[in-house]
Amino acid sequence: MRLILVLVIVAALAGGGYFWWTTTPQFAVEQAKEAVKAHDLQKFAKYVDIDTTSSRMVDDFLAKPMRKTMAGSVIGEVLVTGLTNLIRPRLAGGIKHEIINFVETGNFKSSEETAPIDGADGVSLSSADEHFGFRRHALKGVKSTEVDGDVARVVLLLHNQQYDRDLTLDVNMRKVDGHWQIIELANFPQFCSELAKLQASGEGATDDPVANQQKANGI
Repeated sequence: MRLILVLVIVAALAGGGYFWWTTTPQFAVEQAKEAVKAHDLQKFAKYVDIDTTSSRMVDDFLAKPMRKTMAGSVIGEVLVTGLTNLIRPRLAGGIKHEIINFVETGNFKSSEETAPIDGADGVSLSSADEHFGFRRHALKGVKSTEVDGDVARVVLLLHNQQYDRDLTLDVNMRKVDGHWQIIELANFPQFCSELAKLQASGEGATDDPVANQQKANGI
């Protein structure tokens, strides 16, 4: 009887521990990662607020660090014409389309797309991916987590396979219906600037697909 009681207590503690894990920001990050690997858009949308993330990425693309990093793109033209607020919804819609397409197919552009979405060459993930090669990064894990009520900031540790370097990507999250959702890549412009510096230096760069595949252990 004592053995049975101990087993029941252990099982209860294990179950409680798993339930607690499912309510953490780290769990949400892992679920989003698994959703991308499985091309499960419904699951991805549960743990990533695609609309909010897309809208805030427009602000990132129009911020000074990104304008400098992606000089010569349509971003400068958008600012010069003063139409930023008018076309912001269209730009956000284009980024949302690219995120959805990436989750479903593994590519930012669909196969029939031959031109940048809505002509927004500089304000698109496909354009940024051509500059920085986002798919050359492997998610190594969560470096740190700060939770304040229903908001959290999670620092992700990514390994750049081309340059054999670890980089950090900060994500802001909020709690919705008992689980966490990513709502923003908080340091996206700075992250891209670091990649631009690596490209400029060329230090440790490799285009060996075999070596890159051996290093890949995440998205």
